[in-house]
Amino acid sequence: IAVNDKMDQILWTKYFLEARGYNAPTVLMQDNESTMLLERHGRSSSSKRMRHINIRYFFVTDCMNREELTVEYCPTDDMLED
Repeated sequence: IAVNDKMDQILWTKYFLEARGYNAPTVLMQDNESTMLLERHGRSSSSKRMRHINIRYFFVTDCMNREELTVEYCPTDDMLED
């Protein structure tokens, strides 16, 4: 859910930089492997316990499918921001 809340800022920054000629991949570093599984496979990987997740939270999955975003695993100890 936290990732989805920041997606508008991530995409705005990506498009802003692309408009100025910078083309770098957008990589999101994630330390929760369960969340990464849900982001990669969307609703098909969610269980009955996850049905409370609203469809808007699968926006990250849509961005990954459109190749606008890549999610990579980063251990918590290696995260600068966390």
